[in-house]
Amino acid sequence: MAKFWFKSKKYGWGITPISWEGWLITIMLAVGLILIAWIDGMFNLDKLPEQEVYRIIARFIFDSIVLSILTICLVKRRVKGDLGI
Repeated sequence: MAKFWFKSKKYGWGITPISWEGWLITIMLAVGLILIAWIDGMFNLDKLPEQEVYRIIARFIFDSIVLSILTICLVKRRVKGDLGI
């Protein structure tokens, strides 16, 4: 039997880590989002024109969605129960 890394939440939607591998994936996702924000320039928005700020925010949202989908595809076989989404 495969070891589960995540389990479905009891209430609401989503999953929660239940093993060290699950926590590692969760931390990697958080670090990835911070890196995306840094690369996209989210930490220097006060020095940019308004149109550029909107472009950077849109790019960050797009990159975050792509990273989240890739993470879900990676862990969907390691979830006890359904994905809850």
